[in-house]
Amino acid sequence: GSQWCGDAGWKHAEFFDLLRSADSLPKDQSVAICISVNPAKVTYRFEMSETGCIGKSNGTDWVHAQTVHTSKDARGPAACIGFLQSGASTRWTMRLQDRCNEDGFTRTHVFRTMASDRHEAPLLRACLLSGSPPPPAAP
Repeated sequence: GSQWCGDAGWKHAEFFDLLRSADSLPKDQSVAICISVNPAKVTYRFEMSETGCIGKSNGTDWVHAQTVHTSKDARGPAACIGFLQSGASTRWTMRLQDRCNEDGFTRTHVFRTMASDRHEAPLLRACLLSGSPPPPAAP
């Protein structure tokens, strides 16, 4: 992609906008997306809640990375969250489409991203990464 995502050599497949905080939304319009990481496998977990992605699940410890928000009336492109049960390698995916039922994943949620031309609050660029991270630098 051509948008900067700043993730140390990861290539991003897609990007979209979300809110860093729900402060600019009426409480009844806020949709939270909790993001956590499994540091042992560098896999991610996405849950539609403020903090529901933190702690132990499926035998894996999930560490909170960030919680972002969208709105129930958001008008950006659809994004889906998919889940793949695979023991210690259990993971979630997020894709900029309305279906995540591929590559062994089962769709758990769909939400609309924020349209940057329709919202005044500062938006957070969400980058969907693909592939593997670059190898660590040699000592």
